[in-house]
Amino acid sequence: MTGHAHKGATRVLGSRRRLVFLTLGMAVVGVSVVIVAFLVLYGAAFEGQRARLVETARSRARFMESVASFDRQYSSEYPGGPEAATIAQITAAHEQFEGSGGTGEFTLARLEGESIVFLLTHGHVGDAAARPVPVASELAEPMRRALRGESGTVVGLDYDGALVLAAYEPVVGLDLGVVAKIDVSEVRAPFIRAGVWALVAGIVLIGIGALLFRAIMEPLIGEVWTSEQKFRSLFEQSIDAIAIINSDGALEDANDAVYELLGYEQDEIIGSNVAEFYVHPESRKEFVEVVRDSGSVRDFAAKLKRKDGVELDCLLTAAERTGAKGETLGHVTIIRDVTETKRAEDMLRYQATMLSSMADAVITTDPDLAITSWNFGAERMYGWREDEVLGKTMADVGDLEYPRTTREKVLATLRDDGFWSGDAIHTSRDGRRISVLTVATLVKDEAGEPIGVVAVHRDISDRVRMELELRAERNRAQQYLDVASVMLVALDDEGRVTLINRKGLEILGYSSQDELLGADWFDTCLPAEDAEQVRAVFEQVISGSPDQVANHNNPVVTRSGERRMITWLNALLVDGNGKPTGILSSGEDITERQRAEEAVRVSEAEYRELFENATYGIYRSTPAGRFTAVNPALVRMLGYDSAEELLAIDLTNDLYVDAAERALFIQYQQEGKEEFQE
Repeated sequence: MTGHAHKGATRVLGSRRRLVFLTLGMAVVGVSVVIVAFLVLYGAAFEGQRARLVETARSRARFMESVASFDRQYSSEYPGGPEAATIAQITAAHEQFEGSGGTGEFTLARLEGESIVFLLTHGHVGDAAARPVPVASELAEPMRRALRGESGTVVGLDYDGALVLAAYEPVVGLDLGVVAKIDVSEVRAPFIRAGVWALVAGIVLIGIGALLFRAIMEPLIGEVWTSEQKFRSLFEQSIDAIAIINSDGALEDANDAVYELLGYEQDEIIGSNVAEFYVHPESRKEFVEVVRDSGSVRDFAAKLKRKDGVELDCLLTAAERTGAKGETLGHVTIIRDVTETKRAEDMLRYQATMLSSMADAVITTDPDLAITSWNFGAERMYGWREDEVLGKTMADVGDLEYPRTTREKVLATLRDDGFWSGDAIHTSRDGRRISVLTVATLVKDEAGEPIGVVAVHRDISDRVRMELELRAERNRAQQYLDVASVMLVALDDEGRVTLINRKGLEILGYSSQDELLGADWFDTCLPAEDAEQVRAVFEQVISGSPDQVANHNNPVVTRSGERRMITWLNALLVDGNGKPTGILSSGEDITERQRAEEAVRVSEAEYRELFENATYGIYRSTPAGRFTAVNPALVRMLGYDSAEELLAIDLTNDLYVDAAERALFIQYQQEGKEEFQE
């Protein structure tokens, strides 16, 4: 059970408890009324009995005083004197007095020393006089007061210890006291009996009344319970937040949606002033004024803030709460969070503005491809106003061509995949052919059924024209590269081939650029044992070491696995910010030259060995007759000490006896004759 459901059950249980308490209250009131009535009646009866006793005591005392006065005048000769005559007459008269009620009694006593001596008693103890009572005793309180000369009434103990209501009176001239009394229990007895019967009758009547009251109230409580359950069900299960606010602006109750919306626990905000949750306090004041003046308000816009500080756009609907006397108790407010809705509306407005101002043509259609919207970009691109094309298809508006596919395939792809993107050629109102890049999306409803198409057409005529020009320029550049007698290779910053000319393909043994473009140069075209070393140099260049960009010789491996030695001239490629993006290298195949140079080196070594070790003289000279090289055999043959000494002489003048023979030798050499006798 949720906290709110528990509250509802508690309220109903409280109603039933109140019914029980009401019944008990009625019983208490009824019993109290009976008790008060009996107390009033008892008090009246008690006072009436008191008055009768006072009258009895006084009348008897005055009677005795009259008799005593008479006897003092006319009974002086009575044995014992006039006082004895008076007491004798009173005693004789007292014997005829039957008393009052069951415990009513008349007593006459006098003081003898320290004791109260009763001369007459009458009542439930018979006519015999009671035994004397010490003056200091707690008994015979009414008579003690009478003998002190006092008159009045008292509730106290009589001579035998019974609690009595007594009227006491002194008898002047005789030093006697008169007491008329009755037991308090006798005064109370009829009221106690009547009270018991009244209480029993009251309880029975109250029980009957309670049953009748319950029989009447239980259906009403049931209706209240049902109404409470309905209210609680709506209150708790409502998607919208519902808050009950008192007239002071404090939160009395709220459903779970309120706590979830504001991010608080229940005990954190119950009793808080709701103005704390408003971003703008003045909007709270305005809201309260509208509710107070109109009694209700609907969809009042306000910004509320969560516990975490997040602001929420909300709509408030409220109705004033009034009490039984028409007093204002506060209001019930329904809070609807429209933050996402408002954000979506703002986004839709932004998108609508953006679409209307886009340079691209944005066109929507229904499932049959009939145009339903046509933005300003479409008007500008095609020359047709929106009202002129609504309901028509794009095929009706202008010719459509698909350079790489067909209209049927486009529609099939759109239907199957829900999306198509590609190039097309459209015709504008003035007959101008427009190259467009189209992105079309199939729009479906929640059931997955197509409800239309959204297409964005971008005019790429300038780009297509530029691409054609760039392609032509690239072809020309490629032709220039292809006629170059050296290998040209471009690598990106990761060492992938981005360009290679025909000479490069020829050297490496490939027939097409496509076989190498995008391939890793080091893994594909370099011997495995050299690849990592050359790659390290490349990475140093790319990372910013331009001193590494220079002439460099390294072998490559052809498609067939042959090694070729290439001498490279490298140039670093950078972007507009000076960041290296790759390398452009021109390479010359020096494999054959290296082989020839090696052959010459070997041949020279062999010639040098023959030249130095020959047993006959060998020399090399210029046409002018200067030695450039002589072997040891010639030095010895001509009698010189060293080759340097021989190299210093003039061949024609210093060695030949006849200079003409030198000239003839030169002639033979020029004619290609191999032998000449000197």
